[in-house]
Amino acid sequence: MASLAAVGFIPIVNFFKTYGAGGEIFGLLAAACLAVLVSLSFAELSTTFSRSGGEVVYGYAAFGKKGSLFAGWALLGAYISTLAFYVTASSLLISTIFPQIAIGPYYSFAGVKVYLTELVIGIAIMLLVFLINYFGAKLTGRVQILMFLLLVVLGLSLVVVGFSRGNVANFLPAFSQSKIKYLQFFDLFYLQ
Repeated sequence: MASLAAVGFIPIVNFFKTYGAGGEIFGLLAAACLAVLVSLSFAELSTTFSRSGGEVVYGYAAFGKKGSLFAGWALLGAYISTLAFYVTASSLLISTIFPQIAIGPYYSFAGVKVYLTELVIGIAIMLLVFLINYFGAKLTGRVQILMFLLLVVLGLSLVVVGFSRGNVANFLPAFSQSKIKYLQFFDLFYLQ
């Protein structure tokens, strides 16, 4: 879930157009509440089971060998799909900032063009993260703290700029008029 929030700029663009600023704020708050619940669950489980293994250990304790096997394969599938998403999303973000790198052969996926140079940059970022993790938890922890601090600075910068140079008219209408109907509330749980 955190990984989706980290590169949530891709679906949020469509989310903002569909539901408005209020809908985006509501969606992000709902995702944050779910992330807190997941974090609290993991905190409780990690104190209950003092062995390493995470979800595989929890699956084994709750459902036996088959549950543990399912948890392991589900994690592998989640990690591989998240990795593919990160490679594409990071290169898409970089090409949005620096459009001149969008050159070379490309393929199209879900209506988005992915260029060779973008793909190479995304794979290079993935390999950099692999190397950081390879050299140990201490270095990984330091890099995560640095990235967290950069994220806090970026968030505070956005708040300061938003309140100092923003306009309330950009917020209105808070919710898209086409999505106010009662039954369309459940669309909030589906990002297009």
